[in-house]
Amino acid sequence: MTIAIIAILIALLLPAVQQAREAARRVQCKNNLKQIGLALHNYHDTHRCFSFGFDIHGTGWSAMILPFADQATLYNTLTFAEDGAGNWNVPGPNRDACSQIISIFHCPSCVVPDQKDWDGIPSRSPSTYTANASGDRIVDSNAGRPGSVGQPGIQHTGMFFYNSRVRMADITDGTSTTIAVGEVPTNLDKVFTSPFGNEFMDHFAIGSPEIDGDTAARKDFSEFVGSTAVPFNMFFNPPTGLPTQEGDMITLSYGSYHEAGAQFLLADGSCRFISDNIAEEIRKAIGTKSGGEVVGEF
Repeated sequence: MTIAIIAILIALLLPAVQQAREAARRVQCKNNLKQIGLALHNYHDTHRCFSFGFDIHGTGWSAMILPFADQATLYNTLTFAEDGAGNWNVPGPNRDACSQIISIFHCPSCVVPDQKDWDGIPSRSPSTYTANASGDRIVDSNAGRPGSVGQPGIQHTGMFFYNSRVRMADITDGTSTTIAVGEVPTNLDKVFTSPFGNEFMDHFAIGSPEIDGDTAARKDFSEFVGSTAVPFNMFFNPPTGLPTQEGDMITLSYGSYHEAGAQFLLADGSCRFISDNIAEEIRKAIGTKSGGEVVGEF
């Protein structure tokens, strides 16, 4: 009898304990975004613009803000002279840097391991945050993925894209209604199967061999950036009979391991949780920096 009562009490208390733990993880995730925001703003104060989203050498925005996120020592080990495939997945300091676990780039609710061998980089560290490149409908333009060949590339309407140098003054839609960085799922095995197997991953910090100069098959900008054109948490709720082109878009979808939405950093440095049910026109509008849209409550 006593054992039965204890079992009932545990069953009653366990959901509350799990909710409390998730609430704590969500707070930590928000703090991560705040630290990223502070680093981005300090970068802007120093360079009079925000970092690029990514460059021809396969370097991501996350690498550029390292000196402003208490990671100057790691940043000083990096070299940026070669294109991606010859820069990040060959033995040396750059490849070693991609294996470093940097806590502000990891949501504690993420169920994916902190490190995984990927793209020729041993123990590569995924990131659960990408910068926003666009509020327009686009697909990830890596020609090596199904459905992406001949598809339109990313539109430069957000804050972070190829070689971008966006200034605060360029965000004319308002810094409190413009997405800078958002949460993303890193394990996309539910979307991509053959030829990628059942453990396909995307979104990483620091650098990537998948962005390599002018090589058509290496334009995988979803390593570092996303787009609000794609519905949030589309990865967790893919349409039935998903076409490969739509699957390719999912790599640019924001989403999280929290329930019913994801957390975002806005251009003014504030953070907020945004529901999956946000209206499409508002979701797209908050992804553009100067589209002229009027955004109400969201």
